[in-house]
Amino acid sequence: MNRILIIIGMHRSGTSMVTNWLNKCGLKVGDNLLGAKEGNVNGHFEDIDFLNFHENILRYNKLNFKVKAQDKIELPENFKQEAQGLIKKKNKLEEWGWKDPRTCLFLSEWSKITPNAKYLIIFRRPIEIASSIYRRELKFAKKHKNFIKVLKMKLKQKKQFTNNLEVWYRYNLDILNFIKKCSPEKYILLEYSDIVQSDEKVIKSINENWGFDLQNYPINKIFNPKLLKKQVTNSIPLPNKYSDLYEALQLHKTKNLLD
Repeated sequence: MNRILIIIGMHRSGTSMVTNWLNKCGLKVGDNLLGAKEGNVNGHFEDIDFLNFHENILRYNKLNFKVKAQDKIELPENFKQEAQGLIKKKNKLEEWGWKDPRTCLFLSEWSKITPNAKYLIIFRRPIEIASSIYRRELKFAKKHKNFIKVLKMKLKQKKQFTNNLEVWYRYNLDILNFIKKCSPEKYILLEYSDIVQSDEKVIKSINENWGFDLQNYPINKIFNPKLLKKQVTNSIPLPNKYSDLYEALQLHKTKNLLD
């Protein structure tokens, strides 16, 4: 039976760093990966096949990655057939995994297609995510000399920040709803900072509990704290629904792996 590890987490949660680390530990995460860009100088480590698959579905619904709670995602008729074909292609390897933040939006569907898959789920404070997305988009606009967009972003900073919080909410609400229905033996849920502090325990758990054959590569060799900045761009009060969801995720953490 194939061993599949799906790395889950909202954009800007540290999933690229964690997938880079797992790749160095020996996990095959794809032959054609999304490389470095302005927002991720060390590479995204996203399998292009899964990235394109998810983006096509979002385009079918006239959406981009910034999906919010009220957005409905309708699956194309050929979804199951294409998804099964993708898994069949990847299952040539006995042990493999993938990472694409958009997977958060399709967890229920993927769990039916890959019933034996295991999940490494990563989350991060909502205010840090919202600020990180804003900084990335502002940096991109400045680099490409889109000064009109830069001006609009600065003038509507609060609105953009709130929109980013709404995207964080949708992704992480989908995660929470998924793990409530999922056996705790099938997932590890941690913040990225937990994994940095407990990398050996995480690899040991993946190997011993899920049957993988990974060799721990010290995560501090690739972890750059400057790339996961904690400062926030906007100091607006955080509504309760965001802090409540963040606290709910903390309650479901895999606490036996914490140092």
